Amino acid sequence: MAASPALTGLLSVLTGSDTMINKNNVLILLLAVLLSGCGSDDDNTAPTVPTIPEGFGSTNNLENIRGIWYQDCSEIEGNLAKKQRVRLDQRDIELTVWDYRDKGCTDLSAVNTFTGQYQLEPSSIFIDKNEVFPLEVIYVRSTSTPHSPAEVELRNTNRTCDRDDWETGKKIDVSDWHSCFPLFDLQDRQHFRLVRNQGGKLFMDNRLKGVDANGYPKAIDTDWFDFQSTPD
Repeated sequence: MAASPALTGLLSVLTGSDTMINKNNVLILLLAVLLSGCGSDDDNTAPTVPTIPEGFGSTNNLENIRGIWYQDCSEIEGNLAKKQRVRLDQRDIELTVWDYRDKGCTDLSAVNTFTGQYQLEPSSIFIDKNEVFPLEVIYVRSTSTPHSPAEVELRNTNRTCDRDDWETGKKIDVSDWHSCFPLFDLQDRQHFRLVRNQGGKLFMDNRLKGVDANGYPKAIDTDWFDFQSTPD
């Protein structure tokens, strides 16, 4: 079964080139936990949307990551590219990913969103002598909107998210669909995110450069997120 450019882009949200990490930079580690209430590929039972515990994120106090951040066109493998926007409020998080079928970000394939909450862990750690803050994220809603006829045809042929009624420009809530939360393979539903705030720019990690024995990414994407505004 062929993987569509949009799905390949989703699995490449963390792509980018290697970069040297300045020891004076503050790193922030996002532990993105996509709770395992989802059924396996052999299980015909629709998964359950994760539940956010009461008080989750209520003690967050890391103000320098709060904001709406935007990453312009970023090339990924296979001559594909993406744009991203992440909104980090006091405890809410929303990630939007625009997937493109060309390196210049002119041929839009799909738009995908992931929303939930995050919680800053009480203690920081150090990676390569840089201070790192673990952040646990629980996504409770995911949507996907194909934007090209080729993407629609591929999804319908492959029955992506167990459905064959995809349409160009039609947003589908895929939060609780079998094998489809949030359009990641099962092994990608729990992973770590690594970001740093340097001079008002937000850098996110690159998992395709590998992870260590603890699952922490080893590289930072050189294509940063610019600060756009403060969340309402």
